[in-house]
Amino acid sequence: EQISSDVRLYTGKTGLLTAADISRDDKLGMMFLQDQGRAAVGIASKAFAIDALGYTAGLFDADAPEIFQSFGPVRDGRDALMGLMRVIDVAGKEAPESVDVSFSQASVVLNEADENIYSVREAVVNDLKKLAAMEMLESKADELLALVSEHGWDEAVEKFNQQYELEENPVRVQTQDDINRLSESMVRRLEIQNQGDPTAEFFLRNIKEQKMWRDKLYSLIPAGESRPAELPMIAEFKPHKSWYVFKDVELERLTEGQYEQLKAFQAYREQLTGAQAMAVVHFNPSNIEQRMGFELVRREQQEPEDFEDLDEI
Repeated sequence: EQISSDVRLYTGKTGLLTAADISRDDKLGMMFLQDQGRAAVGIASKAFAIDALGYTAGLFDADAPEIFQSFGPVRDGRDALMGLMRVIDVAGKEAPESVDVSFSQASVVLNEADENIYSVREAVVNDLKKLAAMEMLESKADELLALVSEHGWDEAVEKFNQQYELEENPVRVQTQDDINRLSESMVRRLEIQNQGDPTAEFFLRNIKEQKMWRDKLYSLIPAGESRPAELPMIAEFKPHKSWYVFKDVELERLTEGQYEQLKAFQAYREQLTGAQAMAVVHFNPSNIEQRMGFELVRREQQEPEDFEDLDEI
């Protein structure tokens, strides 16, 4: 419905979207809610704080909406879009009953219909195709490795791209430097810091994948060595659904002097982090009450006199 020459009003509903779907969307991902004087809250954080999903809001989190309860106004940073929203359906994580399950994943689309339907059958078929392609990729990685041994890297890559007509997505020689390992404690700390944030799942999954990739690189180098025993070499990394041909992998180990310089700083940081993590427990009201021995003060109220003979008043 057209309100004026510059403003149009639209109504409609999306499909079932995850918090990651909303955050990545070119419209919904840019819209925020100014919630009761707090900092701007993203739509995903607000919508997924709903009680039906078992979410418990913290002190500084967005207030939890109810099913069919509108919230807003929400708007994007350019004030080009503004609207009211509400949650009308909720589905938790569960295994599909069969491969025939499908549902809409339509987003906010203006002036056109969005037929974005998620099909379990199609997803399974695509996954099987990728698994079958992984076997083929291993043979192609071996083939590129043989070309490198015969012609050198630059000529081998050029011949490989020409042979398989990879002009749009060619194989390239890429360099990554300063790749540090990620510790289990760091990943766990991020999980604790982002507990209750429905939008953090995609971020945490990416961090865990980075840790697996870096662990993979370090595993290529034998203990006590700075390089793999044989180079170039190929290796599979399943989270990327890829095979890699490595030209060189070098590990720069700390010297004893560098270790001594970093040891004190790392110990201080770990101690500080642990102290900050305990603040949530230390300043919990029930903990304070137990430590300090606080008791609720009750004032005894004086009972009124019981007059036996009201006629004497």
